[in-house]
Amino acid sequence: MLTILVVFSVSVGILHGRKKNKTLATHIDVHNTSLQGVETLSSDEAYDYLHSLLFSGNIDRLAETMVQFHFSILAELLEKIIVGEDLPLTNEEKLSLLLATAMQLQGKKGVQFIVFDFLLMHQDMQVNQPVLLVAARGRYADVIPVLISWLKERQKNEQYKKYKEFLASMVPKALQGAVDENDVTALDVMIGKKVRLEPEQATTLLWRVVVMEKKDTAFVPFLVQRGRADINFVGDGERTLLIKATEKNDSKMVRALLEEGADVGTIVAPAVGSALQIAIGEGYTQVELLLREHGARE
Repeated sequence: MLTILVVFSVSVGILHGRKKNKTLATHIDVHNTSLQGVETLSSDEAYDYLHSLLFSGNIDRLAETMVQFHFSILAELLEKIIVGEDLPLTNEEKLSLLLATAMQLQGKKGVQFIVFDFLLMHQDMQVNQPVLLVAARGRYADVIPVLISWLKERQKNEQYKKYKEFLASMVPKALQGAVDENDVTALDVMIGKKVRLEPEQATTLLWRVVVMEKKDTAFVPFLVQRGRADINFVGDGERTLLIKATEKNDSKMVRALLEEGADVGTIVAPAVGSALQIAIGEGYTQVELLLREHGARE
């Protein structure tokens, strides 16, 4: 995205052909967030007024400015920005703008909910980055509880029943996104901000952690202790988490699972064997030693 370094002011340009007797500022002072004479602007005029900010990359400053317009204008501006093909904003930046706007509207839950409704009208914004994950990673973690309240209210509201499936997927996708992107901190932030992690979800995520490559072993104690994941879960009908980690010769993951109480002697499928049998058969010496240290016997 084209980023313009703004030091003292952002040039907005002179507005032509506007209503007579209306005085408009032609610069937005980056140090002064209080705008004068904007209350009566139309959405097109407001959009022109904010044009340079839209290209500056300063999402927080943009949101702080936009909330000073009448809400009907604010809503139209958000729509224009989200659908605007001529703007350099990525989907993640558009999500950040919604979050930043909601933060600026602190204490106005009804208006915040309407801002979050843009997530339903423009679901493609979350194709690559779930909004909850964006919030947890950035400066917008404090708005997560409001976002969760909105999510619960809309799921119960019959007027939004056509979005039921999408709404139900938002939390699971965010939790999975944190795992897929190896971001334990984001997962911790979400849970700390009252995103509910059910034991079944935690167990599914733990299996994903073990199966995928090069995952942070810090996920293991987090999901077991905070999410009550089943440490002896059998994910494919033949292998426990420990057996799967042993097959991958992942000594760090094996250690993490053992430290959380994984059963070393479990045999689910005789054809597969126990974790120790696999380690011996494949010559995984380090894993074998770890298993024996935790009580594994032939």
